[in-house]
Amino acid sequence: MADEPKKAPSAAKKGRKSKRNRKNIKTVRLLIVGIIFFVLILLIVFFSSSLSRVQQIEVQGNDLIEVKAIIKSSEVKKGDQFLFVWQDDVSDAVKRLGSIQKVTLEKEFPGLVRIIVKEFPKVAYIDLPNDEWQTVLANGKRLPATPNITADKPMLSGWNDGPAKTLLPKLTEALLEVKSEHLQDLSQIVPIPTKTFPDKIKMYTRSGFEIVSTIEYFPRKIEFLQGVIRDVRAKKQEGGTIYLMETIYHRPIDTTQNEN
Repeated sequence: MADEPKKAPSAAKKGRKSKRNRKNIKTVRLLIVGIIFFVLILLIVFFSSSLSRVQQIEVQGNDLIEVKAIIKSSEVKKGDQFLFVWQDDVSDAVKRLGSIQKVTLEKEFPGLVRIIVKEFPKVAYIDLPNDEWQTVLANGKRLPATPNITADKPMLSGWNDGPAKTLLPKLTEALLEVKSEHLQDLSQIVPIPTKTFPDKIKMYTRSGFEIVSTIEYFPRKIEFLQGVIRDVRAKKQEGGTIYLMETIYHRPIDTTQNEN
């Protein structure tokens, strides 16, 4: 016996199925709207609460710049929206101080903003007419020196008056070219200009030598200084003057005493 043909679904069944689909779609839509509404309520509550605000600001890595100055320059304040404090904004703002080389921003929930700075390294200290000192940084900026000046960088004396004052920027640029390890033995740099060498300088070392050079020669010749000192001591000599000029040579103490 041949199979009877299947009957097509009745119009009533189609209607019921279509109605169920519309009901399901409506339910999903209501669920989505409910979730969105719930999330919006949570966001409103969060942004209205103290948990969404900056509650504490810390600064790390500073030595020359006070914490208050860094926080003020960062433009971050307690009560600001915690999520809207951005790395680039804080970095750009703090670097306007001129003495900060790098800024890193860290945030810890809830409400802690940490600003980590790296200052430009110190290259020298310079005395002022009022017997105060300034710190000279690697980018040329000068800041008031801290009371506890360490003897790790040379002191610049006699650079505030006359022609020497105009040469100070040139000396600062020269210092920037010198590696830090070559500056550690230098205790003082003073100008001793002559007609032939208006940028002539004398330096004193902590190891007991006088160094004569010019601002122009200084960055290129200073790297040979420790080698010269080793050679001098190998000859059982101490002190005297080392000339870092076109030629490099040492003059012992007994002959330097007869110099003008």
